[in-house]
Amino acid sequence: SIYKNEEVVGEVVQQWELEQQTALASDRLETSGCGMGCQVGGGGQTVEGKLKETGEGKGDEPRVFLTSKVSPYEMGYDGVMAAFGRTSEKLKRGRDGEAPLDLYLLHWPGVARKRHESPVHRQTRRESWRAMETLVREGRVRSIGVSNFCSHHIETLMEDGAEILPALNQVEAHPLCAYSVGTPRGPQMEAARRLGIPIQAYASLGGGAEGGGGELLQDPAVQKLAEETGRSAAQVLLRWGLQRKFAVIPRSKTPERIAANIQVFDFELSDAQMASLDELDTGQKFCWDAATVV
Repeated sequence: SIYKNEEVVGEVVQQWELEQQTALASDRLETSGCGMGCQVGGGGQTVEGKLKETGEGKGDEPRVFLTSKVSPYEMGYDGVMAAFGRTSEKLKRGRDGEAPLDLYLLHWPGVARKRHESPVHRQTRRESWRAMETLVREGRVRSIGVSNFCSHHIETLMEDGAEILPALNQVEAHPLCAYSVGTPRGPQMEAARRLGIPIQAYASLGGGAEGGGGELLQDPAVQKLAEETGRSAAQVLLRWGLQRKFAVIPRSKTPERIAANIQVFDFELSDAQMASLDELDTGQKFCWDAATVV
């Protein structure tokens, strides 16, 4: 896998599972977000952790929810199976006698280093998804999903014989790019809306691969709502995402910011406040754009 933190995360999670009844475990992961995804470790977007109030097979004990991804360099049936072998070895999930990986995603709807108009993308998506379905049927993965897919990618995947509907589509989403009906990028999520595929939002604060997006946090409309609600601009944006029914997954290495990111369940934005942010939707992205990948 191109994602570099899986081995570290695997070690941390194993240690946490041994210590989960102790104060040390609580301090380490409790602020990771009950019901909100967050990244554990650094160096990539692939591995997320979140505490679940109900642990499968463990009564009411919390557990860590692990997600990993297949990179564009690992596409195809054999590529996905080999990639999962490496991931399961590092995370200690999905091997014989171990708990399955909670969620496995195709990170990109195409193959690395191929022109966006190449027919190879569609064929390889289908073969890759067939491998993902195999992992589910073998009990090595609980759920499978996609990331950065547009409507035509999901539609062709289903047309080409997919038997398992993606559990979610993880995409960049924030007030500048909300995919609302009637907005510039609205059609890109039409298939997800029609099929009932949830949207998981990364870059919820407007940040991008190059660290951009600060202008969204400083936008006058966002700052105005922060003042009105007595919350930070980041909390306003996360609350907007939740009320739009996005599963937000903010990323931070700072304990104070991680804790603040969770404190968004004790207030709501009014309809007028939501509308003021909805009006910002110009379709602007800070990260990757797969719209031209066939």
